[in-house]
Amino acid sequence: MGTGGWAYLPTDAEDKLKAYSRLFSFVEVNTTFYHYPRFSTVRSWRRRVPKDFTFSVKCHRDATHVNGLRPVEQTFQSLERMFQVCRLLRSDILVLQTPAWMTFDDEAIESIGTTLQNLTPPGVRLAWEVRRPRGRAIPAKLHDMMADLNIARVVDLTREDLPESGDLLYSRLFGRSGGLNPFSNGEIEEIYGRLSSSRVRRAYLAFHGAKMYEDADKFNMLKHISTSL
Repeated sequence: MGTGGWAYLPTDAEDKLKAYSRLFSFVEVNTTFYHYPRFSTVRSWRRRVPKDFTFSVKCHRDATHVNGLRPVEQTFQSLERMFQVCRLLRSDILVLQTPAWMTFDDEAIESIGTTLQNLTPPGVRLAWEVRRPRGRAIPAKLHDMMADLNIARVVDLTREDLPESGDLLYSRLFGRSGGLNPFSNGEIEEIYGRLSSSRVRRAYLAFHGAKMYEDADKFNMLKHISTSL
């Protein structure tokens, strides 16, 4: 459990990543959505945290937004760079996030399947946040393709149901305000309750929004109190 990045952590420490790793054991790297980091920088991230610290990596928008995961050279180049970042960080999750305006007709789904099948290197799992206009569900054919390729569906446990199946739960948490306001105690308790009722083997919670560090800390406190009772 952690947050979407460490850059805005309120601390006087010179190294914010080190300070962050003393508070949380997991972080979702979001800068990789906007920029391709130097591999030397990525190696330094790994060196500055404990051995058991966990990273996930958000895929660059070249693959998801510019090329829509179509099987073209730029998509494969972008994905390969992201997989290399995962390897250097010893991260086992690459997070895909596609925009709400992206269409998923049969031709598009087949094209995406061509891109993703047999692509993921050993030790890295895809987790996909399929953003949709409010009230519109993920097409059944897309859902089936994700299941066939063992791709975990990313959900926001404050606004969406738990996935019906799968051994991995990945939740990007924005809350009912969309990240504008702190999570209420009720929202934190709801997230904990839903997570406790799931049967997944692994769960990743990435808090996002203006108060994500405080929200993640609230969840940590609730978890600590509940497990000590």
